[in-house]
Amino acid sequence: QGLPPPACRSCTLNETERRNLETCNEDSRPVLLSFAGQVSRSRARMDLATIHNGKDVLIGKHKDAQIWTGDDGIGTAFHRLALLSAFGAAPLGDNLFSYRFTEVISCGA
Repeated sequence: QGLPPPACRSCTLNETERRNLETCNEDSRPVLLSFAGQVSRSRARMDLATIHNGKDVLIGKHKDAQIWTGDDGIGTAFHRLALLSAFGAAPLGDNLFSYRFTEVISCGA
């Protein structure tokens, strides 16, 4: 059965972000789909990287998320990118559980 995944860093939404999410304000999320992480960890991640278009589908490494968001913190850049995204990808990685899944959900993506 295995162990449950440890708690991840949740994303805290401010009042405006929460209101935009509740009202489905698309303008507040200009990125259609995003993922920031090690894209070479699995076939699923490598396949996901092929749809990156540099505009509204942003798939790349943590350093790329820092560039796209203008945020120099690795964890904060990931959360900022998720907050800008309508959908967040959580492809298979190294483990049977996914931090990414819970992180993108906490950001409303």
